[in-house]
Amino acid sequence: MGRPRSKLSPEEILARRAQAAWEYRQRCVLLILPPAPAPADLRVRHKAAVNEKARLRMRAHRQKLQQAPASVQLEYAVKAAQYRRDYVERARQEMCMPRSHPSSNVRRAPPAKPRRPRAYPPTSSQEASEEEETSEDGHQESGRF
Repeated sequence: MGRPRSKLSPEEILARRAQAAWEYRQRCVLLILPPAPAPADLRVRHKAAVNEKARLRMRAHRQKLQQAPASVQLEYAVKAAQYRRDYVERARQEMCMPRSHPSSNVRRAPPAKPRRPRAYPPTSSQEASEEEETSEDGHQESGRF
């Protein structure tokens, strides 16, 4: 025995199938879509909160350093000065670096291919040595490549 016949007309059945397919597609799209980006004002507020946290952390660090003994303060000051000197020196070196240095992160054109020396008219001493380098088929063999 088959299924009992539906009391719906064929048009209603097609309409319901189309509606179900549409709803299914909408659910799939919602699963695929990434979450919407946060509005700009939320991003700005988050950045301000992060900056405020860092500022408070540095303030607490400075207060703790003021309460520390003089020897610790002096040691910290020496380390900070050394760090600043190293930072400035490294920045200065990076500014003076050649373009081919691996730490330069800007993509540039590849280096030019080496050029062959110009063919000057041979002098009498060169003519004798070139005649020795010439092979059987008449082409000159050079040491390069």
